[in-house]
Amino acid sequence: MKRTHASLSALVASLAATSTAAAQSNWVDFVDETSTRLVLHGSNPDLGNLTCDDELDMAKADLDGDGDDDLVVVRLQAGYTQVALSNFLLINENGVFHDKTPTNIPGFLVADSSRDVICADVDGDLDQDIIVANTYQEQPRLFLNNGSAVFTEATNWFTSNGSNSFSPGPLSCSVVAEDIDGDSDLDIFLSTYRFAAGDLDSRILVNDGTGQFTDETSLRLGSLISNAFVTGATMADFNNDGSPDIQISRPPSSIRVAYNDGTGIFTCATNYSIPGGAPYMHGVADFANTGLPDLYAVQDQQDRTVYNLGVDPNANCVGATLLSTAITVKSSPRTASLGGNLTSVDIDGDGWTDMAVCDAETGEPTCGFMGLALLQNQGGLTGRPFLKDPNNFGGNLITLPWNMEAWDVTFSDVNNDGCQDMIIASSVDGMHIFIQTGCN
Repeated sequence: MKRTHASLSALVASLAATSTAAAQSNWVDFVDETSTRLVLHGSNPDLGNLTCDDELDMAKADLDGDGDDDLVVVRLQAGYTQVALSNFLLINENGVFHDKTPTNIPGFLVADSSRDVICADVDGDLDQDIIVANTYQEQPRLFLNNGSAVFTEATNWFTSNGSNSFSPGPLSCSVVAEDIDGDSDLDIFLSTYRFAAGDLDSRILVNDGTGQFTDETSLRLGSLISNAFVTGATMADFNNDGSPDIQISRPPSSIRVAYNDGTGIFTCATNYSIPGGAPYMHGVADFANTGLPDLYAVQDQQDRTVYNLGVDPNANCVGATLLSTAITVKSSPRTASLGGNLTSVDIDGDGWTDMAVCDAETGEPTCGFMGLALLQNQGGLTGRPFLKDPNNFGGNLITLPWNMEAWDVTFSDVNNDGCQDMIIASSVDGMHIFIQTGCN
């Protein structure tokens, strides 16, 4: 059901209000159990002994069909040095992640420049495959799952202008899989960042249902995202019409949303200017519990959440452009400068979506700035859905063991106790597995 203007005033008022809730110490507690929950293969580079130059990205999915989340970890030499690195497959066996790369996905030992990775069932066989987005003009890669987390790299799996590769090769920052055209299979949006004229634009790859893709960017997207420096991408139904729309980060000032007409054709787009900084990355989640996706903008200055207040019928892009309001993240020094990957999840189980934001900026050879930020959604405490760092008391910022410099972070119930545990790809010393305590 679409949101109407009659229901907007109360939400706008609540978003503008200032929280008076008491600060909490150690809002959520975690214990580092990496030493007993990560088993690495001796022939692989050590995921527990990396440097700031090893840019990491993760994806989680039940790859072997046993009901728990496994991990895919890809790497890139940060700082535009174009040094290819190998990747990792970590299979969860009773709460312990085992490196199965050499036996289950030997193609990962072929080094590449991986900047993003996702898991998705692209061939319709009900198991999760792996899609890797490469940069430095390297082609994306697809690995097909046999159902037991044993992967074969697909060849000639897409066509673009009559070729099985992109020319020029992509400079990718992100990859997303959604059913763009409504035919019940997953299509791909591959974002690219253009440094100069002639660089490849972002692409739409349409799936025939078997895992074979055709580049239909010109037909479906036209020039809505052409000539754009795209550093982050998501897909979500922003105007509540049942079809996924495309959201891209377009520094230095805006997030652009391209709207799907329901058939996989994107007919119009709107730029949402984000006050106070350059949105190099963003995330999508329903922070306000309205049933509509909101935006979280990672910026050079303080991050902001942009709340989706419904469709504006008076906009030039009729039936698409959103009414929105941007609210600054509260009491959060860790999100007041450069940032990178992020993930949204209800960390504390109160029914409101929280946010984790990494501080290591994608592409930069740095260990980070302020450490990983965990932001609590105050909706469960005050009824007003804004994000803040609950471990900052009047400028006295508490640093906990998990506030480490980080490239990426994800959450999963690792030990099957009903709590969200945290897995961090640290920019200082590799992988960490933190088990949440006291949440039941």
